[in-house]
Amino acid sequence: MKIGEDFDKIQWQFADWNLLEPNAFIGDTLLFVLAIVLAFKVHRASNGTAFYKNWTRFFLVFGLSLFVGGLGHLMWNYWGVEGKYFGWYAAILAVYFIEQAMISLYPKKRIKNGLKNWSILKLILSIGGLTVLIFKVDLTQDVSVGLMIPSINSALGMILSLVVLGSIYQKNKIGNFKYFWIGIAILLPSAFFQFMKISFAQWFDRNDVSHVLLALTFLCYAIGVLKFRKTGELIKV
Repeated sequence: MKIGEDFDKIQWQFADWNLLEPNAFIGDTLLFVLAIVLAFKVHRASNGTAFYKNWTRFFLVFGLSLFVGGLGHLMWNYWGVEGKYFGWYAAILAVYFIEQAMISLYPKKRIKNGLKNWSILKLILSIGGLTVLIFKVDLTQDVSVGLMIPSINSALGMILSLVVLGSIYQKNKIGNFKYFWIGIAILLPSAFFQFMKISFAQWFDRNDVSHVLLALTFLCYAIGVLKFRKTGELIKV
């Protein structure tokens, strides 16, 4: 076990390819498969509303971002930091779909439109900010800097959509959102493991811990979506 520093990256020689971190690629690929399965389940349960459509899009886009991100780990010696770009942009887009899903439940049109516009503006600013960062900062010195904007975007989006709006909906008897909050609570320790660089073993490092927590979070989100039922009166705020 190591704290404060990472194990050396696992190297894998396959034919003439010098590959890195096969454990990260395997973890991301398993998450990709899980996300696609959950997207299919949510799609099948869909009643045609924006809530279900956007949650389906979230699982599809986030799942794809994880798979390509896993390839970025595996092909680091060939793709370099450029192999991370797609995953960063896709993660921003995936959070946008969660925001739009939750905002779609708001009954007052004027406020709903305002929230939708805020979400779109945040999406544009996040993508623009990440693009500027990529062109202005030498990310080869510290690739983790590239995660800064996607991470901030995710935190803001999750707080607004799943915590703030979820609390309002719960209070006014529009569905049960406890599974979304459980998912967030499960994922929070991931930031601690990443920040403190806590790894249990070379083949099960801090990224692998995050993969396990993210898988559990995905399951909680999917359960929350599939169990969603609109009950009671529309909110009066």
